[in-house]
Amino acid sequence: MKRDLDLVREIMLALENSPQLNGRAFREGYASEFAKLEGHNDDVLAYHMMLIIDEGWIDGEYRRTSGQFVLTRITADGHDFLDSTRQPDIWAKAKSIAKSSGAETLRFAWDIAKSIAKAEITRHLGQIS
Repeated sequence: MKRDLDLVREIMLALENSPQLNGRAFREGYASEFAKLEGHNDDVLAYHMMLIIDEGWIDGEYRRTSGQFVLTRITADGHDFLDSTRQPDIWAKAKSIAKSSGAETLRFAWDIAKSIAKAEITRHLGQIS
């Protein structure tokens, strides 16, 4: 299955809005129960949620026997990813740069998004002084 960076971001945004991931208790369910995203079947969502767990952006595990996930919370890195990529224009620019460099990976796109955000902050600070 091909990795979809936009879908990873969409899932993370959906998980951020999920009252189920409060960090106090484990929640068990299928990927589509955690990330209710139209147009994506549970297999595609599950694969991408596994990638998110691999990145360490959510605290949880995939149970192959049941096909369900057990999740508790978004990690600090997961929140940092969300905050760095929340603005659609920054995310689009980061993906474009990553793709044009031939390194279209989650971490690389995230690093670029952080760099773009830092450049924006520096630009704003320069306008203030």
